[in-house]
Parts: sequence; structure tokens; C-alpha cells
Amino acid sequence: MSALALIRDMKDTNYTISLTELLTDKDKKVKVRAANVLGKIGNKTALVSFRKAISEPNISVTFTKALLINIGRLGSQEDIQLIRNYLYHSNPEISIYAAGSLAMLGSIEGEEILFEASLSEDGWIQRISYHGLGLLRTTKSRNRLEEIINDENASWKSYALLAYHIQQFDDNDDKKYIDQLTNLAENNDRVVAKWAIGQLVDLLDIEFS
Repeated sequence: MSALALIRDMKDTNYTISLTELLTDKDKKVKVRAANVLGKIGNKTALVSFRKAISEPNISVTFTKALLINIGRLGSQEDIQLIRNYLYHSNPEISIYAAGSLAMLGSIEGEEILFEASLSEDGWIQRISYHGLGLLRTTKSRNRLEEIINDENASWKSYALLAYHIQQFDDNDDKKYIDQLTNLAENNDRVVAKWAIGQLVDLLDIEFS
């Protein structure tokens, strides 16, 4: 059976029910994998389970990140405020995934939240907002990133510059992405470039010395 056929079969309600049950499994890795599979199959009925799971107390950072990304994949306007709360989370790993999730929803309200965050006096909030703006690829987000890059007094310009370049990358050309990001790293903050690779794409095998 091809991978495509398998995914089509998994969209069946019975498979979705079985996978959503795994969101409460005792094994953390099982829960994360179940969330990711549900997100990738694209069955929106999983959203109810995602929303319930993320509201549970004491869930792991890894599971929270998986839920945020997959709510971003499948969610709607209804999820904007839920995700926004995590944008200001005390754990930076969670807040950056919330920024990505807002961008993935692709709504005007989500873009406004990221735009406002880019004006924050909190340096970390500024940086994660650039991440989200870079994923949006809208005229407004591109103009905001250009404004930051051209502002002599702006903070964290390396992050804005990376986000701006990531916005221009061709999703269908991974090699081009790697080449451009690597070249950018040569002329800017290599630590920032490594962060961008780790957070924006699953290319963790690339090493920067």
C-alpha cells in the first residue's frame, strides 16, 4: 500500500478515534506522535481532542509544542485566543511554537497579534514575532520585517533579517533553502541561523561549528 493510500485510509473516522485516544496515553512519545499523525492526516474532528488536551494541567513541553503546531494546521479563528495565550508563555520553546501556530492559521487576526508583538518592549517577544511574521508571507508581514531591518535603532535585526529571507524561500526547493540560509549565516549571527534551522524546518542534521 502506498503512503498516500495509507493516509487516505487513516482519515477514516475509526482511525481518527483510535489516534485521539492515544492523546491520553501514559507514554509521552506516543502522545506526541499521535498528535502529529492526526495533524498530518488533516481530519479536523481531532481539533476537539487537541483543545481538550492542551488545557490539561502539567502536560509536557514537547506535547504542548506538538499540540500547538497541529492546532495551527487544522484550526480556525476560534483558536486564535487559545494560541495567543501561549505566545507569552514563560517557556521560550512553547512561545516560539505559538508564534508559528498563529502564522499557520493564516488569519488576519493572527497576523495582527504577531504584528503587535513585534512592537513589544520585551526582546524575546520581539524575536518570536519575527519568526511568525516570516512564516506568513503576506505583504503586511514583509513590510514590517523590512521596516525593522532598515531601522538603525531596532533590536534583534539578525532575527528579522533571517525571517525576511525565510519568507522568500521556495518551499519546493530544500537545497535552495539550505544554501541560502547557510550563506546568510556566513554574514550574520551563526547562532541565530542554527536556531532558525532548528525551529523553522526539520533539518537538524545540519551543523554549524
